[in-house]
Amino acid sequence: MTSQGIRGDLVLGMISAERDLLKRAQPKPVGNVRVPTASVEDLILMKLMSERPKDLEDARRLILRFRATLDRAYLEPKLKELADALARADIMQIYESNLRS
Repeated sequence: MTSQGIRGDLVLGMISAERDLLKRAQPKPVGNVRVPTASVEDLILMKLMSERPKDLEDARRLILRFRATLDRAYLEPKLKELADALARADIMQIYESNLRS
């Protein structure tokens, strides 16, 4: 929890997907420390991986907010891979429907 009351999640880089996320992370100031922070694309991936309504809503909002600047060449193959691996067609449906909105 930050001093402003914002909850943060830590990724330790134990699995290859986490290592990839950390390679793409950009340092952002948190207090007096610079912390590697996930890209919007990786945050969308993590949110869509979850089935929690709050995470899915967060993903929708991120897609809507950043749709003009998303690295679609990176994100879309990763989303397709994730949807196939989890047998969840809704992942691509959520992405595509919010991209067009």
